[in-house]
Amino acid sequence: MELFYLSPSQCIDHCILALSTNLPNFETCQSFVYDHRRHSCKLFSHDGFKPPAIVHPANGYDLYRRILSANNCGGYYNLNFLCIVSQWKNKLPVLKNLFLFSVIFELSYLEAGDQCKTSIAYYVVIGNEIIFPISSAETDVRTINGVKHTECFKLCTANKDSDGEQLKCSSVNYFPKEKKCEMHEILAEPHGPGSLVENDQAIYAEKFCLPTQSVICEENEVFILHVQKKIVKNELRIKQSNSITNCLRHCLEHRFCQTAVLDSVHHRCMLYDVKLKNNDDVTDADSGWVLIENGCSVKKNQKLSLNLEKKIKQSAETEWTEWSNCQFKLRGRMVKVRTRDCPDGGMQVQRC
Repeated sequence: MELFYLSPSQCIDHCILALSTNLPNFETCQSFVYDHRRHSCKLFSHDGFKPPAIVHPANGYDLYRRILSANNCGGYYNLNFLCIVSQWKNKLPVLKNLFLFSVIFELSYLEAGDQCKTSIAYYVVIGNEIIFPISSAETDVRTINGVKHTECFKLCTANKDSDGEQLKCSSVNYFPKEKKCEMHEILAEPHGPGSLVENDQAIYAEKFCLPTQSVICEENEVFILHVQKKIVKNELRIKQSNSITNCLRHCLEHRFCQTAVLDSVHHRCMLYDVKLKNNDDVTDADSGWVLIENGCSVKKNQKLSLNLEKKIKQSAETEWTEWSNCQFKLRGRMVKVRTRDCPDGGMQVQRC
C-alpha cells in the first residue's frame, strides 16, 4: 500500500493504524519505505527480510522498521520505529524547505488568538502548502472560494470567514489559479502538527508579529522567503544573527535595506539594497541560506504581495497526465492523483 503527501511521522501513524476496517486483509505493518522526492510511503507486512524482498541503499529513500510488537508502546520519546537512513553519498537535493523547520520558523510566529503588539505580517513560501496530520478533521480548515490573496490574508488576520463568522487562523494555503483560500488553525512543524509539501500551484503563508516597533509596515505585509538563495553584490552591512527573526529585524531597522540574506551556518545576516527584479544579482546557495524580501521597503505601487500570483505563474508549465483511478488514500479519504514530468516531480491530488 502506498500513501502520498505525508511526512515520516504521519507514515508511522498510518503503519500503526494499518489494521483498520479499510485494510481487512493487511497484516500488521512491520516496516515502511519513505520516498522524500514524492513525499510518500509504502507499507509492508514484513521487515524486509522476507523473500523475495531485498533491502539495498537507495538515494532519497529511508526504511523504517517496527522494533516493538503491538501493545508495547515505547512512549512519546521512544517511538517503536527505527529509521535506517540510506548512506548514499550523493544526496538528492530533495525537500529544500527542510531548512524551514529549523531556521525560518524561528520567526515571532503568532498563535491563533494571541495579541500582536506591533503589526501582523505574513511570510510566504511559494510552491508549498501545509497538510494535516492523520488525526485531523475536515472542520480544521475553512475554505473560501473566489477571493484574492489579499482578501484571504485580511480574513485570516481578522480571524473571520467571508460571512463574518469567528474562527482561529494561524496559517493559509492559497491557490492563485483557483482563487481558493484555505485558512488553518494549525502551524507547520515544529510549532504545530502540520507538514509542508511542495505544490507549485500553491503558496503557504504563516501569520506572525513583526519583530520590531521601530518601523511601521502596512497591516498584512508580505515577506517572501527564498530557501538556498543568496545575492552576489556588495552588502550594505553585515550583522551577527542566528535566526530569521533577528535578520529580519536588522533589515527593517536599516532605511535602505530591501533584501536580507541569512547564512545560518556562520550566523551572518547580510543587508542589501537589491530588488529581486534584477535576477542577475541572485544565485543558488548551500543549505543553511535563506533570502528575505523586505515587503515594508516596497512602494505602494509595487507592493510585494501583488507579485505573488506573478511569481507562481512564472513556474514551468508542463502537461499533466490523466487522473488516476480512486485507488489512493489521503487523510482518511479516497483520492485520485495526476503527475507531470518536471524536475521537482509535480503531483496533484483530488478527492474522489
